[in-house]
Amino acid sequence: MEIYFRGLDREEVNRIGLEAARRAEFAMDADAAREIGRYASCGRDAVNMVQMAGGLAQLENRKEITAADIAWVDSSGRYPERPDERAAACSRMGVIHGLAVQEGGCVPSGENRRTAPLPAPLSAATADGCNSGSIHI
Repeated sequence: MEIYFRGLDREEVNRIGLEAARRAEFAMDADAAREIGRYASCGRDAVNMVQMAGGLAQLENRKEITAADIAWVDSSGRYPERPDERAAACSRMGVIHGLAVQEGGCVPSGENRRTAPLPAPLSAATADGCNSGSIHI
């Protein structure tokens, strides 16, 4: 049996960061917690960011972690910003969200799937009859 857990959302990561700062006896404002939520992908990242920012604050004899401290940790640790784009509830002109899955042998013989060029025109019909009903881009 396998158990899957959903990823933490930004507010949950914010709370983990605030709790980590409280346990380390640092004050942290909501702006700093929001900055953690923008970059930390999990609770462990949030705690590590608080530890690094807390070390920076200690070096400057402060007991408060600021958003600037978290921004420094983000840039020096090269944390990528969390993608948080969601599909819109209503349809919009010119915007498409989709997932393409291809199985089977539409890659010419002798070519690797990873290096094979993509088919050129966008069409709902298939050029050679394989994977009928698929969309080629």
